[in-house]
Amino acid sequence: ANVRAFSIDDISTTEIDDAFSVVWLDEKRARIGVHIAAPALLISRGSPYDRVARERLSTVYAPGDKITMLPDQVVELATLAEGRTVPSVSIYVEVSTETGELISEPYSAIEQVPIAANLRHNHLDAALSKEVLEDPDLHELEVVGEFFPALKMLWKSSCVLRMEREIVRGQPEKHTRIDFNFYVSDDGTVEIQPRRRDAPLDLLVAEWMIYVNREWGGMLDECKVTGIYRVQPPMGRVRMSTHAAPHVGLGVPQYAWSTSPLRRYVDLVNQQQLISLLRQEPPVYTATDAELLSAVNSFDVTYKAYAEFQQSMERYWCLRWIQQKGRKQFDGVVVKDELVRLDDIPLFVRLVGVTSPGRGVQVEVELDQVDELTLTVSCKLIALKKGTPTRLLDDDEEEEIELPQAPVAVVDAGESEGLSPPDDSVGGSAA
Repeated sequence: ANVRAFSIDDISTTEIDDAFSVVWLDEKRARIGVHIAAPALLISRGSPYDRVARERLSTVYAPGDKITMLPDQVVELATLAEGRTVPSVSIYVEVSTETGELISEPYSAIEQVPIAANLRHNHLDAALSKEVLEDPDLHELEVVGEFFPALKMLWKSSCVLRMEREIVRGQPEKHTRIDFNFYVSDDGTVEIQPRRRDAPLDLLVAEWMIYVNREWGGMLDECKVTGIYRVQPPMGRVRMSTHAAPHVGLGVPQYAWSTSPLRRYVDLVNQQQLISLLRQEPPVYTATDAELLSAVNSFDVTYKAYAEFQQSMERYWCLRWIQQKGRKQFDGVVVKDELVRLDDIPLFVRLVGVTSPGRGVQVEVELDQVDELTLTVSCKLIALKKGTPTRLLDDDEEEEIELPQAPVAVVDAGESEGLSPPDDSVGGSAA
C-alpha cells in the first residue's frame, strides 16, 4: 500500500490491531484508510494457534499483567509495529476535506501496509484538544509531526460519522467515564493514572472502528457469508448472533466485531470469513458450523469471567495504592443505596451505619481496616458535599458494580492495559 500508516494506542499496548492513513487526492478530497492487523493470514482453522485462541477467546488483562489470546510469536509477526511493513486487511473511503463527509463507497483489500509510527495517548492527549484539532489556522504541531493534518482530517470525519449515528439513536452518546491505567513496578509499587474516555483521540478511534465493524459486517451479510454480530434490539440487551441485525445502542444497521483480531477470537473468526470473501474462496465457517456456534455461545460467559477477574485485580491494586499512599480520606459519589464510587481511583466502597444520601450525591468518606486478602475496606461518611461530582455517573453504571465476595489470586506485574475493549464502541483501543 502506498501509504504512511500510524496507530494510536496506550503506551503499554503491544497487540496493535489498527492503524490509519490519509492520502490527499486533491484540494477537495482525501482518502482515509483503516488498516487492521491480519493474524488470520497466519492462522488456519484447526491449527495449533487457532486452538489456543479458541480456548482463550480473548486476551486477559489485569493491572500490570496480561495473558495474550495468541502466542507471543504470532503477536510479534502480526502486530502493526512502527518501522515494519505488515500484512493487513484495509478499508478505504473518500471524504470531503471541507466537511468531513464520506463521498464514496468503501472498498477493502488485503495488502502489505508500511507502519510509519506508533503514536501514544500518553504523549498526545494533553496536546490534542478538540480546539486544537478544529483550529483552521493551525497546520503544524510538533508533538505529532507529519501526522497532524491527517489527525485533523480523521477527527473532522469522525464527528460526521458520530452525528449520523446519533440521529439514528435519537440522542447523543455519553462519554463521561474516566479510564484508569495501572502501572506496577517490579517492587510492587503501583501508580494509578486517570484518562478521560471523551478525549478526542479516543473518540476518533472509536468512531472509525464502529464504521469498519459496520461496513465489514454489512459486506459479509450482503454476500451471504456467515459472520458473528453484536445485536441489540430496542429496549433489549446486547447479544451475540450469527445473523446480522441492528445495534440500536450504537445506531448502526449491523455490527460485526472485526477490528481486534489479535485480542478477540470473534474478530479473528470474522477476519477469516472476510479474507475468504475478498479472495473469492469458500468461507471458513458456515451458518450451521458447530465450532462457530460454540464460540458464539461461550464468548459472553468467558468474557464476563475475564472482566470480573480484571475488576477484582484492580480492586486489589487500589487497596495496595491506598496503603502505599497512606491516605484515608477521599471524595466520591453515591452510585446506589450505600455504594460510593471514589473520584481518584476506580474503587467502590459501601457506607456502613448510615442511610443512603441518594444517588448522585457527592460525599467525603474515610477508609480504614483495609484487607488485601478479602479485598474489603471499611468506609465511614464524613460529610455531604455540594456541587457537581468530579466524575459524573452513567445511566447504566449501577448495573455493572458487584463488590467481591471472595479472595482472588494476586499477580505480579510489569505491563498494563485495559480489558480488550470494554464496550461495543471500541474495537482497537474500547467491546
